[in-house]
Amino acid sequence: AWNAFVIGSFFPDSMTGMEVADIDDDGDMDLMAGSYSRGPRTGDGDVDKDDALGRLGWFENPGDAKSDWTRHDISRRKRGMFDKFIARDLDKDGDMDFIATRGNSAPYDGVFWLEQVRTNSPVAAFQAARNEESEEMPLP
Repeated sequence: AWNAFVIGSFFPDSMTGMEVADIDDDGDMDLMAGSYSRGPRTGDGDVDKDDALGRLGWFENPGDAKSDWTRHDISRRKRGMFDKFIARDLDKDGDMDFIATRGNSAPYDGVFWLEQVRTNSPVAAFQAARNEESEEMPLP
């Protein structure tokens, strides 16, 4: 028998992909996740913050996996299916990065790199790599 434990939600976004890795370097396995936009594929369309959109985020393991996990939101877009993740230290700086795929949002589809940046002071959580992008949306 398997015992299921809820660690968090992207509601109303529908989670489509995930990867486990020690993201915060504390010795336990965290979860990187992506979701699938249910809006139009050919343009940002008439969607709002309460619709199912494309989201990137990760869930921080509290050490006791049965306790409350903390969700860290990275980006939420009108279009995109963020569904494949591979955890690697791509730039050899000692922290976990992710290579991932994005679909259903032409011309923004493809492979992308989420580089983890650690600082002692607050910085922007997400910096876009292109000038044009599907519109960023707030959380519901």
